[in-house]
Amino acid sequence: MRRGIAAWLRSLWLTYRDVKVDGARARYLCCGSGPPLLLLASPLALSRSYLPAVRSLSRSFTVVCVELPGSGGSERLPEPWSALRYAQWTLELVRHLPLAAPVVTAHGASAPIATELARIAPGELGGVVLIDPRGTKSALDLRALPSVASFALNAIRHPATFSEHAKNAYASSLLVAQLRARGKAVAIPVGGGRVFAT
Repeated sequence: MRRGIAAWLRSLWLTYRDVKVDGARARYLCCGSGPPLLLLASPLALSRSYLPAVRSLSRSFTVVCVELPGSGGSERLPEPWSALRYAQWTLELVRHLPLAAPVVTAHGASAPIATELARIAPGELGGVVLIDPRGTKSALDLRALPSVASFALNAIRHPATFSEHAKNAYASSLLVAQLRARGKAVAIPVGGGRVFAT
């Protein structure tokens, strides 16, 4: 019984780590235990914006929340990457850590990266979940102010890549429009899992 409680307490502890994959260094946090869930933080925000979700998900999953290169506390990039380049980097991260068939969860501007990842490596993923792929909400919520601050910090820290991330966020709105034209939520088969857009 004591071992179970100790393991559970350790699973709640959030640990930031650095990893260098495919020539680029990124910062990620890891916690929890269970099947792997890779959370791609929006490149327009910081991973700490996701702490409540990470803590909640860590009750059922081993959560890895990554700040992609060119954002947050990760390495600055000399020039912007395409969504395909980010997807290739993320695939190498999945293999490096290793995460066996993770559910890849993408928020806002990281949605194009997750869809590219599903396209190039469907058999290596347990599924893909897209959350607010446009990266916008219809009304201002004062609880979102810490996210606004992280948005501004990211723009200052990563000026060379920030505008590209913003363009990707806009491009993902086109994807959402296509998905929503087919219904409220669309499930697309990917390997053994599905892509869900909300």
